[in-house]
Amino acid sequence: MGRPRIDLTDQQRDEALRCAEHGLGNEAIASFIRIPEPSLQTILRRDKEFKRDLACARGKAQAWGAAKLRQMIEAGDGQALRFFLARRWPKEWGRMREEREVHRVDVTTQGGALVVPGVVDMATWERIYGRGPDSVRGDQPSTESDDAEDDGGQSDS
Repeated sequence: MGRPRIDLTDQQRDEALRCAEHGLGNEAIASFIRIPEPSLQTILRRDKEFKRDLACARGKAQAWGAAKLRQMIEAGDGQALRFFLARRWPKEWGRMREEREVHRVDVTTQGGALVVPGVVDMATWERIYGRGPDSVRGDQPSTESDDAEDDGGQSDS
């Protein structure tokens, strides 16, 4: 003997549609209307009209989100613009994060020289960091002329 058939009340249908209009997924909707999520899936397979209504409600949530995102973009929010572009056109814009991660390198010093794994030439270094490696190296050996300047011009001679 199988489980008893679950049918939604009108109130549960209305609540489910309101939840979908706010962007909730099936698991949250089922929890909100107090039925198991597999039962909601069964109802959606059985009731094509309710399934269409739920899809329409989700479309409203998506349209609302897109409108808010557009407002943020128009207000000059560059992060929102990058998010939108990367999600809407991932092939063209989705690699922004990957490109940033490619440029992360661990820089260590060995004997006063920089060791930068993966960076093989100065042009690549300068393209990534906008300056030469000497500008970030703090352990450069001092020269005799540097020592003369450091003693305030007073020398033993």
